[in-house]
Amino acid sequence: MEKFSERLKSALILRNMTAAELSRIIGVNEGTISNYKKGIYEPKQRRLESIANALHVSIPWLMGYDVPVTQSIE
Repeated sequence: MEKFSERLKSALILRNMTAAELSRIIGVNEGTISNYKKGIYEPKQRRLESIANALHVSIPWLMGYDVPVTQSIE
């Protein structure tokens, strides 16, 4: 299972987004995103939801589970 930090980096590349852009979108310090990417910290639930929404990925995927990148909309 991949770590959150690895999935965050992958999602940023997938969405062609920088850490600075993500930090502005979700309203956190750029250093916080940097710490997430380095694996120093993992976000709490509310921030995890914000990150997943901003990157258009599913929360389980972002947390490293073997599920599709995006949630299917039915």
